Amino acid sequence: MNRISASLWIWLFWLMVAVIVVSNVAVTRAVFPASEHPLHGYFNYGQLSFPLAFLISDLVNRLLGAGPARRLAALAFLVAVPASVFASRFIGGEIWMLALRIGLASGLAFLFGQLLDIAIFQRLRALSWWLAPLISSLLAGLLDTWLFYSIAFAGSGDWWLVQAWIDYGVKVLVALAALLPFRIVVVQRLGRV
Repeated sequence: MNRISASLWIWLFWLMVAVIVVSNVAVTRAVFPASEHPLHGYFNYGQLSFPLAFLISDLVNRLLGAGPARRLAALAFLVAVPASVFASRFIGGEIWMLALRIGLASGLAFLFGQLLDIAIFQRLRALSWWLAPLISSLLAGLLDTWLFYSIAFAGSGDWWLVQAWIDYGVKVLVALAALLPFRIVVVQRLGRV
Protein backbone atom coordinates (compact mmCIF):
# COMPACT_ATOMS: atom_id res chain seq x y z
CA MET A 1 0.00 0.00 0.00
CA ASN A 2 1.44 3.38 -0.94
CA ARG A 3 1.38 6.42 1.33
CA ILE A 4 -1.86 7.84 -0.10
CA SER A 5 -3.58 4.46 0.16
CA ALA A 6 -2.35 4.03 3.73
CA SER A 7 -3.66 7.44 4.80
CA LEU A 8 -7.00 6.72 3.08
CA TRP A 9 -7.20 3.37 4.89
CA ILE A 10 -6.43 4.98 8.26
CA TRP A 11 -9.04 7.68 7.68
CA LEU A 12 -11.68 5.09 6.68
CA PHE A 13 -10.71 2.88 9.64
CA TRP A 14 -11.42 5.65 12.15
CA LEU A 15 -14.60 6.55 10.29
CA MET A 16 -15.68 2.88 10.55
CA VAL A 17 -14.95 2.82 14.30
CA ALA A 18 -16.93 6.04 14.76
CA VAL A 19 -19.90 4.67 12.79
CA ILE A 20 -19.95 1.52 14.92
CA VAL A 21 -19.66 3.30 18.26
CA VAL A 22 -22.23 5.95 17.36
CA SER A 23 -24.60 3.27 16.04
CA ASN A 24 -24.28 1.16 19.18
CA VAL A 25 -25.19 4.12 21.36
CA ALA A 26 -27.86 5.33 18.93
CA VAL A 27 -29.60 1.94 18.78
CA THR A 28 -30.96 2.72 22.26
CA ARG A 29 -32.41 6.07 21.11
CA ALA A 30 -35.88 6.02 19.57
CA VAL A 31 -36.59 8.19 16.55
CA PHE A 32 -40.15 8.55 17.86
CA PRO A 33 -39.63 8.80 21.64
CA ALA A 34 -43.21 9.58 22.66
CA SER A 35 -44.77 6.31 23.84
CA GLU A 36 -48.14 7.30 22.37
CA HIS A 37 -46.65 7.66 18.86
CA PRO A 38 -47.75 4.70 16.67
CA LEU A 39 -44.16 4.12 15.50
CA HIS A 40 -42.64 4.31 19.00
CA GLY A 41 -40.16 1.51 19.54
CA TYR A 42 -39.78 0.55 15.89
CA PHE A 43 -37.17 3.01 14.67
CA ASN A 44 -33.92 4.03 16.31
CA TYR A 45 -31.06 6.23 15.22
CA GLY A 46 -28.63 3.31 15.03
CA GLN A 47 -30.63 1.92 12.12
CA LEU A 48 -29.80 5.03 10.14
CA SER A 49 -26.09 5.22 10.94
CA PHE A 50 -24.92 1.59 10.98
CA PRO A 51 -25.49 0.76 7.28
CA LEU A 52 -22.76 3.31 6.53
CA ALA A 53 -20.33 0.61 7.74
CA PHE A 54 -21.14 -1.38 4.59
CA LEU A 55 -20.49 1.67 2.42
CA ILE A 56 -17.08 2.14 4.08
CA SER A 57 -16.21 -1.52 3.66
CA ASP A 58 -17.24 -1.49 0.00
CA LEU A 59 -15.18 1.64 -0.63
CA VAL A 60 -12.07 0.07 0.93
CA ASN A 61 -12.70 -3.11 -1.04
CA ARG A 62 -13.09 -1.26 -4.37
CA LEU A 63 -10.27 1.25 -3.80
CA LEU A 64 -7.69 -0.83 -1.93
CA GLY A 65 -8.72 -4.47 -2.28
CA ALA A 66 -10.14 -7.31 -0.21
CA GLY A 67 -7.08 -7.72 2.04
CA PRO A 68 -7.16 -4.14 3.35
CA ALA A 69 -10.96 -4.41 3.70
CA ARG A 70 -10.65 -7.56 5.83
CA ARG A 71 -7.94 -5.93 7.97
CA LEU A 72 -10.17 -2.89 8.42
CA ALA A 73 -13.09 -5.06 9.55
CA ALA A 74 -10.98 -7.07 12.00
CA LEU A 75 -9.22 -4.07 13.54
CA ALA A 76 -12.42 -2.01 13.69
CA PHE A 77 -14.03 -4.93 15.52
CA LEU A 78 -11.20 -5.01 18.09
CA VAL A 79 -11.35 -1.25 18.70
CA ALA A 80 -15.08 -0.58 18.36
CA VAL A 81 -16.48 -3.32 20.62
CA PRO A 82 -14.81 -2.11 23.83
CA ALA A 83 -15.35 1.51 22.79
CA SER A 84 -19.05 0.79 22.19
CA VAL A 85 -19.49 -0.87 25.57
CA PHE A 86 -17.75 2.05 27.26
CA ALA A 87 -19.67 4.67 25.27
CA SER A 88 -23.02 2.96 25.90
CA ARG A 89 -22.30 2.81 29.60
CA PHE A 90 -20.81 6.29 29.88
CA ILE A 91 -23.01 8.26 27.49
CA GLY A 92 -26.21 6.29 27.63
CA GLY A 93 -26.23 5.28 31.27
CA GLU A 94 -27.77 1.91 30.34
CA ILE A 95 -27.60 -1.05 32.63
CA TRP A 96 -24.08 -2.45 32.38
CA MET A 97 -25.11 -5.94 31.21
CA LEU A 98 -27.34 -4.54 28.47
CA ALA A 99 -24.51 -2.31 27.25
CA LEU A 100 -22.15 -5.29 27.28
CA ARG A 101 -24.63 -7.55 25.49
CA ILE A 102 -25.39 -4.92 22.83
CA GLY A 103 -21.68 -4.24 22.34
CA LEU A 104 -20.81 -7.92 21.94
CA ALA A 105 -23.82 -8.64 19.72
CA SER A 106 -22.98 -5.68 17.54
CA GLY A 107 -19.32 -6.65 17.34
CA LEU A 108 -19.98 -10.25 16.32
CA ALA A 109 -22.70 -9.27 13.86
CA PHE A 110 -20.42 -6.58 12.45
CA LEU A 111 -17.44 -8.91 12.01
CA PHE A 112 -19.37 -11.71 10.31
CA GLY A 113 -21.45 -9.26 8.27
CA GLN A 114 -18.37 -7.39 7.06
CA LEU A 115 -16.51 -10.58 6.13
CA LEU A 116 -19.55 -11.74 4.13
CA ASP A 117 -19.85 -8.29 2.51
CA ILE A 118 -16.19 -8.38 1.45
CA ALA A 119 -16.43 -11.94 0.06
CA ILE A 120 -19.58 -11.23 -1.97
CA PHE A 121 -18.23 -7.89 -3.20
CA GLN A 122 -15.06 -9.63 -4.42
CA ARG A 123 -17.06 -12.22 -6.37
CA LEU A 124 -19.25 -9.55 -8.02
CA ARG A 125 -16.74 -6.72 -8.49
CA ALA A 126 -16.29 -7.35 -12.23
CA LEU A 127 -20.03 -6.94 -12.92
CA SER A 128 -21.86 -3.65 -13.32
CA TRP A 129 -20.56 -1.00 -10.88
CA TRP A 130 -23.66 -1.01 -8.68
CA LEU A 131 -24.21 -4.76 -8.32
CA ALA A 132 -21.26 -5.54 -6.05
CA PRO A 133 -21.97 -2.87 -3.42
CA LEU A 134 -25.73 -3.38 -3.51
CA ILE A 135 -25.90 -7.19 -3.40
CA SER A 136 -23.07 -7.51 -0.88
CA SER A 137 -24.64 -4.89 1.39
CA LEU A 138 -28.10 -6.47 1.18
CA LEU A 139 -26.93 -10.00 2.00
CA ALA A 140 -24.40 -8.95 4.63
CA GLY A 141 -26.97 -6.58 6.15
CA LEU A 142 -29.40 -9.47 6.50
CA LEU A 143 -26.80 -11.58 8.31
CA ASP A 144 -25.75 -8.63 10.47
CA THR A 145 -29.33 -7.82 11.44
CA TRP A 146 -30.29 -11.33 12.47
CA LEU A 147 -27.07 -11.99 14.35
CA PHE A 148 -27.33 -8.69 16.23
CA TYR A 149 -30.96 -9.00 17.28
CA SER A 150 -30.83 -12.71 18.11
CA ILE A 151 -27.76 -12.24 20.35
CA ALA A 152 -28.66 -8.87 21.88
CA PHE A 153 -32.30 -9.61 22.65
CA ALA A 154 -32.63 -13.42 22.84
CA GLY A 155 -34.84 -14.47 25.72
CA SER A 156 -36.64 -11.12 25.89
CA GLY A 157 -39.77 -12.17 24.03
CA ASP A 158 -40.44 -12.09 20.33
CA TRP A 159 -40.85 -8.30 19.96
CA TRP A 160 -37.39 -8.10 18.42
CA LEU A 161 -38.46 -10.10 15.34
CA VAL A 162 -40.54 -7.18 14.09
CA GLN A 163 -37.76 -4.77 15.07
CA ALA A 164 -35.22 -6.85 13.13
CA TRP A 165 -37.31 -6.78 9.94
CA ILE A 166 -37.78 -3.03 10.24
CA ASP A 167 -34.06 -2.64 10.87
CA TYR A 168 -33.29 -4.68 7.75
CA GLY A 169 -35.76 -2.59 5.73
CA VAL A 170 -33.88 0.55 6.76
CA LYS A 171 -30.59 -1.14 5.75
CA VAL A 172 -32.08 -1.86 2.30
CA LEU A 173 -33.05 1.80 1.86
CA VAL A 174 -29.65 3.04 3.04
CA ALA A 175 -27.87 0.53 0.76
CA LEU A 176 -29.78 1.95 -2.19
CA ALA A 177 -29.04 5.53 -1.15
CA ALA A 178 -25.34 4.67 -0.58
CA LEU A 179 -24.88 3.80 -4.26
CA LEU A 180 -24.59 7.50 -5.15
CA PRO A 181 -21.79 8.36 -2.68
CA PHE A 182 -20.08 5.07 -3.56
CA ARG A 183 -20.02 6.00 -7.24
CA ILE A 184 -18.90 9.58 -6.55
CA VAL A 185 -15.99 8.57 -4.29
CA VAL A 186 -14.80 5.73 -6.51
CA VAL A 187 -14.92 7.87 -9.67
CA GLN A 188 -13.12 10.68 -7.86
CA ARG A 189 -10.38 8.34 -6.57
CA LEU A 190 -10.00 6.00 -9.55
CA GLY A 191 -11.43 8.01 -12.43
CA ARG A 192 -13.78 5.08 -13.11
CA VAL A 193 -16.11 2.75 -11.23
